[in-house]
Amino acid sequence: MLKTGHGDSRFDELRQHFSKLLTFFILQMIWIWTISLPLTFLNSPKINNSVGILDQFGSATDVLGVILFVVGLLIESVADVQKLIFRTRRTSPKEFMRTGLWAWSRHPNYFGEITSNHRDKTAMVSILSPIFTILILLFLSGMPLNERPAHIKQYKAGNWSEYSRYLSRTSCLIPFPPSLYEPLPQFIKSSLFLEFPIYRYDPNSDSDRNYFEGNNNV
Repeated sequence: MLKTGHGDSRFDELRQHFSKLLTFFILQMIWIWTISLPLTFLNSPKINNSVGILDQFGSATDVLGVILFVVGLLIESVADVQKLIFRTRRTSPKEFMRTGLWAWSRHPNYFGEITSNHRDKTAMVSILSPIFTILILLFLSGMPLNERPAHIKQYKAGNWSEYSRYLSRTSCLIPFPPSLYEPLPQFIKSSLFLEFPIYRYDPNSDSDRNYFEGNNNV
């Protein structure tokens, strides 16, 4: 934010309404509390003393969890840095991120964030942490606030032909080689690769055309 000179534009409207901003602020409080559940249980004296977490650490699932966390954190960090560099160098609204990790996924930072969340076996309730993060990113403040608005932005910029080509070749979330992703049937993309219909924008459909015209007149 300090580098680009502005905050997250997705929440500009929220800042104009106290009730909306308060609702989102409370939601973020719940989000932070929920995703910290594994750490809360891990540091709980009662759980620590009863199961001897530190003594038991080293199983195959522990090692796998650490590997997933490190890989996810690296993917998220690298993706964020690549996007920051792109934004500081972009000279036209028609330009969009499609290099580095962004050539294999339209949202590698979200994929990294999801991957770096894992539960601890000390308490099953801690599984709420990754589940909540996944649901938030897939259906609330993550993908829905990025995908369609980005499609509409490119359409308004007169860049739909090139951008739709990028959409057809690039996985929505899970990194995958573009040459292999492009020929996949849409039902495979929608199911295995989580490219849900709520993310897609089709300027040829009546509903999407009305949505675009309505936003364009505001």
